[in-house]
Amino acid sequence: MTGSRQTGPATKAKELTQPYGVGYLYHYDPGYQAFERALRGAGGVVDIYEVLGVQFNSEPEALERFAATLGKPITLHSFEYCLGNVQRPPQAVLERVLRAAKLCNAAYIGEHMAFMGDNRTYAGGFITPPGTDEQNEILVQHVQTLKSESPCPIILENPSKLYPQIGPYTIGQQLRKVAEAADVGILLSLSNISISERFVPQDREEILAALPLERVKQLHLICGNEAEERMPGMEGQRQEQAWMLKTMEQLARNPDFKPVAVIYELQAGTPSLAEPERLRDHMELARELFFRPERRQAA
Repeated sequence: MTGSRQTGPATKAKELTQPYGVGYLYHYDPGYQAFERALRGAGGVVDIYEVLGVQFNSEPEALERFAATLGKPITLHSFEYCLGNVQRPPQAVLERVLRAAKLCNAAYIGEHMAFMGDNRTYAGGFITPPGTDEQNEILVQHVQTLKSESPCPIILENPSKLYPQIGPYTIGQQLRKVAEAADVGILLSLSNISISERFVPQDREEILAALPLERVKQLHLICGNEAEERMPGMEGQRQEQAWMLKTMEQLARNPDFKPVAVIYELQAGTPSLAEPERLRDHMELARELFFRPERRQAA
């Protein structure tokens, strides 16, 4: 199932109800181009692609050409707006993010609820924001700025937990507060919850219970390389992959959970890309769980 791209003035995230379907994070890289050909050869059907705006910073027009070749709706992961900075994100960054969204006619923009340093120092990674009321106010202000000028809806992604909790709010609680105060949707990343195991494990049940599932517009999860998962020493990743699929199936049983898209990440769990046939099958599973006509009508 595919959906038409949204255009026109900024739209409240709660109005993001058009079902787009299932896809994957497509890096602007020759390896992914070869993978896309193999996926199509294996009968894989992609409804929506996620692309990283930062990969087109040096040549923004390439994003427009790339989007045209894909011929499907696109969700833009801007990657660099840095909502958690104390300072307002630089105007040049804001303009770059919004220009990228317009060039690819993005259905919506996904942003980490995190920061990567400040206006002078770049940390190089998504730093978990302190769970404090003061931080929440900063996040809401920055989200509202981005939202007020964006040509499409904004959704916020839960970051990985890189260090112990600082403030009184967990990542799930903070994401709920910010999303509700700014009136935006949520990108639930099971991938990031899994990645937290490498640093500071999250209480998985707590974060899922804290989120208002009716606001979750996109689900992220890993689709790793199955052959590499079977290698010695990869038992943990096999378990993580199984947990994500099981969790997706559990979420599908909740009538409040009606994502507009399910996006797979292909290299967040294993060094190599997933086998095309495996991604094809995982996409079909998500399509069956969330985008059957009878399920959408019942919802």
